[in-house]
Amino acid sequence: GNKQCSDNYRSLTIGTGLSKLLDIIIQKQQSAALSASDLQFGFKANSSTSMCTFMVLETIEYYKSRGGNVHVLLLDASKAFDRVNYIKLFDKLLSKGMCPLTVRLLLSMYTNQKLQVKWNSRLSSKFDVTNGVRQGGVLSPLLFSLYVDDLLVKLKENGIGCNIGQHFVGAFGYADDLILLSPTVYGMEIMIKICEDYADEHSIIFNGKKSMYLVF
Repeated sequence: GNKQCSDNYRSLTIGTGLSKLLDIIIQKQQSAALSASDLQFGFKANSSTSMCTFMVLETIEYYKSRGGNVHVLLLDASKAFDRVNYIKLFDKLLSKGMCPLTVRLLLSMYTNQKLQVKWNSRLSSKFDVTNGVRQGGVLSPLLFSLYVDDLLVKLKENGIGCNIGQHFVGAFGYADDLILLSPTVYGMEIMIKICEDYADEHSIIFNGKKSMYLVF
């Protein structure tokens, strides 16, 4: 990409060994609270992109074999890790049952952060960071998955998307990527509206250039 375009760059956390160790300890001790929906395939044990792809293909085949169509929307959230709202994140961690002292520890780690940009061996002045999880941090991918997990829950509770028997298969997530599946245009419109409202509430911006709509 264009080296002069700031959109082609991402911040990267260079943490100490101690901070990484602390992340690992928190991850192990709070494993029960740090569990995302079954519809989220990103950054989970015994889960992968292959499993997510398999679920999507099986859903499409299920509907096509019965003479139906499947409308598929692939959504990409732009710089999603950088847009995480701390207050919303920590409220969600508490609601999932994470130890309040651990949440307070994470809050102190993310409060009063300052960053510098290094370019050609030159450092910028320090500036405040008021949102976003740390790119490259051990806990960051999981924290983001938990941050957007309730969107998948809302889509499932709505029940408009694809279903196989009693199982909802209308939405799957992999980190900041989201896949919506609906047997009708009307259903897809409702799911998109849910995503739009959620994005507005959480300062998430979906990237139209990287998103795709398909009909099978």
